[in-house]
Amino acid sequence: GVGYETESFAADPIAHWTFDELSGGGTIAPDERGKYDGTVSGATLTSGGQGRFGEALSFDGDNDYVLPGVISELVSPSAFTVSLWFRRTVDHAGAGNETSHFVNNVLIAQSSNSSNDNLEIGTEGDTVEVYLDTADLGGGILPVSQAASLQNDIWHHLVVSYDSLDANELKLYVDGTLASQHSEYGGLVSDGGTSPFSIGLSRPGQNEWGDFEGLIDDVAVW
Repeated sequence: GVGYETESFAADPIAHWTFDELSGGGTIAPDERGKYDGTVSGATLTSGGQGRFGEALSFDGDNDYVLPGVISELVSPSAFTVSLWFRRTVDHAGAGNETSHFVNNVLIAQSSNSSNDNLEIGTEGDTVEVYLDTADLGGGILPVSQAASLQNDIWHHLVVSYDSLDANELKLYVDGTLASQHSEYGGLVSDGGTSPFSIGLSRPGQNEWGDFEGLIDDVAVW
């Protein structure tokens, strides 16, 4: 399973990377749904059941990432949910380690040099940071920074959910509890064009901002 229940997810996610095994000589993270296998660069598979469930991917904080690429269902969606487990070992905090949208220790991103950045999910200190660009909000918006009692070397479960038809469109769940909800967003997620979905880094293969150092496990997208 992907962990805590939060809202009524669809029966099957769009994509689900368990990170229990890699193929292609350690270069491919299979998507359990069979559509969005991720190319692995730098990150390595744990052994001996070090993941939250089975194994996990280990990121060393130096340009490691998983690149499933453009997920067609996440191009201007009206709603989406991302769920994952992470265990941060080093907090790369501060301006020298953040993305252009002030997000550190990136877990999930949808961004590129050549097309629109519309999503970055990370952490800094004990907070969750989420940059989300929607049609109704848009522009150079600051990320949500939500205190969530995060600690290094502890497994945490994170769910980021957006529904443009909800009065509080953006919701953050940490370790099974609703941490915050936000009503300033609205409309479709801004068109990301060819911006790829990535895990562990923002703008992989380009600016390579916001490196994550630690373990990531069981990433799913609805």
